[in-house]
Amino acid sequence: MSNFSIEGSQTDWTVFSRTVAGHPPVFIRSRTSNPELRAFAEANVMTRLRCELPPEQLTENGLPQSTTELDDYEDKLIQALTERNAQTYLIAVVTGEGNRDLFWAGVEGSDVREVVRASSYNPSFKLKFADVDVDAKSTFLNGLTAPAEALERAKAQAAKGGGFFSRLMGRS
Repeated sequence: MSNFSIEGSQTDWTVFSRTVAGHPPVFIRSRTSNPELRAFAEANVMTRLRCELPPEQLTENGLPQSTTELDDYEDKLIQALTERNAQTYLIAVVTGEGNRDLFWAGVEGSDVREVVRASSYNPSFKLKFADVDVDAKSTFLNGLTAPAEALERAKAQAAKGGGFFSRLMGRS
């Protein structure tokens, strides 16, 4: 059906930052530049799973002091979705302002919710779900998509073996 997987390969992802006036930057790991995956996201249900970190786990800029537990949790979700043969794909991860948001696109919007509910893992952070509004989906995806110059930098950085933002995001 598709040329993409639930978790994506290392070369699928672009890491960049965005800053809104008056707020610290957020760091985005995204694969919405893939036209086929983006079309899939636009045609299906998009769900955000917010991992809300407790204050004692944050830096003064609202970033996690460590991404280890967040990365492990993400890996467990991907593994569980893979075992279910879910048609649900991780399309972007946004870290900042005290949260890590995992954005999923799926034929069945409930796959991620069902996996979280069935999990016996109890993370130290709170979990909150929200579906992305259908009418705002294209605009929302644009915000999760790296600008052209970030894509070029990412290609150059990948050729060198990763970079600062990749390490910050817990993935290299």
